Amino acid sequence: MRATFILAFAFLTASPFGFAAAETKPVNAVTFIRAESDNYMRNIVAQNGGLGVLVHQREVVPLDKQTIIRMNRDTLYSSAVVDLAAGPVTVTMPEVDEGRYVALQVVNQDHLTPMVLHDGSAVLTQESVGTRYAALLVRVFVNPSSPEDITKAHAVQDAIKLEQTSPGSLEMPEWDKTSLDAARKALLDLGALGSEGFGVQMGKMGEVDPIAHLVATAVGWGLNPPSEAIYLNPALTTNDATTVHRLTMKDIPVDAFWSISVYNKAGFFEPNALNRNSVNGVTGTKDADGSITVQFGGCSSDDQANCIPITEGWNYIVRLYQPRANVLDGSWTLPTAAPLQ
Repeated sequence: MRATFILAFAFLTASPFGFAAAETKPVNAVTFIRAESDNYMRNIVAQNGGLGVLVHQREVVPLDKQTIIRMNRDTLYSSAVVDLAAGPVTVTMPEVDEGRYVALQVVNQDHLTPMVLHDGSAVLTQESVGTRYAALLVRVFVNPSSPEDITKAHAVQDAIKLEQTSPGSLEMPEWDKTSLDAARKALLDLGALGSEGFGVQMGKMGEVDPIAHLVATAVGWGLNPPSEAIYLNPALTTNDATTVHRLTMKDIPVDAFWSISVYNKAGFFEPNALNRNSVNGVTGTKDADGSITVQFGGCSSDDQANCIPITEGWNYIVRLYQPRANVLDGSWTLPTAAPLQ
């Protein structure tokens, strides 16, 4: 669920990016969302080389550069952080080929999403976004096994525009790392119990369920609002490294695409010999009836279609991009991943 743009950096209180020296502030359940969002945004700024700099990842997320928890490997990411106190930001999205999912998500410091832009232009202000700083997270669907499709996806990334007269400066509190890590761990433990029954996890002010939103900030920072994507985190009764599970996906009610991603106990992709961590409805190998059967564990070779290796404590996320009404109203039920007998 949560997207990652490099988590581990050592930061100084003064830097070329304008980090302001500040008294260390403790993190608790009340301040966690702001602290975690500031943490991610600060990391993006450091990784990108400054505020207002839009950087494109040219391949699906490398396993040694997972900068946000529970990223996907179905889209190419682009990211920037902007300082809206320095003036409005104009973002422009290009026209794309029909059928390619492209979205620019605006995430503020309260981990809310005031806007998702697919095409055209929009002007972002501190008033419209709700906080001084905002992360701009772009997802462009790509078939990583097709060089031609990768080239087309790169062209889409290159056509995205971000305009601002001045980049501003980065002036955030110095959040206490020990209490931030402790709060995150507690919320990740809650999230491991599954998301069934959760209210809205992401959206605009007034749209989210407070508890679901708090947990989702730890489990999947940068997740989309429900109209854009639904994230399902089914609980597993057995998630050791040897018990094989299977799940069959057919006639999934989405207008964009669906995907299944497998993570390790900490919520990150685990390297494996097959270099396979996810399967989606576009690139997955189909059964004779058009369904796609995903196997978790027990992968014997690269020729075994749709098989994803697992590790001790594994978990998986089902992403439903642009879900239809029966998903949003809860009348559709996700098939269950069942252990092989």
